[in-house]
Amino acid sequence: MVGGVWIFLRRRSREGFLKELVHAVFTIGWGVFWLVLHMPLLKIATVDMHHLLTVYRSGESEITEGVVHVTHQQAAHGHSSGDKIEIGNKKFEVNYFLVTPGYNKTIAHGGALREGVFARLHHYDGVILKVEVRRDRGSTRSRNPSPRRFTPSTASMMAEPGNTDSHHAVRM
Repeated sequence: MVGGVWIFLRRRSREGFLKELVHAVFTIGWGVFWLVLHMPLLKIATVDMHHLLTVYRSGESEITEGVVHVTHQQAAHGHSSGDKIEIGNKKFEVNYFLVTPGYNKTIAHGGALREGVFARLHHYDGVILKVEVRRDRGSTRSRNPSPRRFTPSTASMMAEPGNTDSHHAVRM
C-alpha cells in the first residue's frame, strides 16, 4: 500500500509509471509471500503456546524425574537430530533448531539436561514444559577452600597509620 501511494506521488510519465509499478508490485507480492510462509510460526507462538500453558497450569502435564542419560548430543551447528535423553523409561528429544514453545536448549548451547544430572521434567505430548534440576549440595563445595581465606595473591601488607615520607609529610 505504501509502495502504491509512493508511485502515484512520483508519477511523471507513462513509461516511468509502468517501470515503478513493477517494483511496487514485486515488493508487495514478496511481502504477502513472506507472511504466508510464516503463518505456521504465528500458530506456534499463539495457539500452541496458549494450549501448553493451559495444560501446565491445570496440572494435566506428566512429571518424570530421575537421572539424565544422554544417548545422542546435537552439535552446536545443528545438521543432526537434537539431544536425545532418557529419564527413567521415558525418552525425549531436545532440538535447539526446532521452533517449539517447549524447552529447546541443547547441551551445546548451555542446556541443563546433561549426563548424570538429576532432573524433574514437566511434559505433555513429547514437549518439555518445565525443567527442574537438583543442585549438587556439598560434594564439590566441601572440596573447595573456604572463600573467607585469603590467598597470597590477594593478601597485602597494610601501611602503618600516621605521617610517612611518601604521604604528604613535610620535613624541613
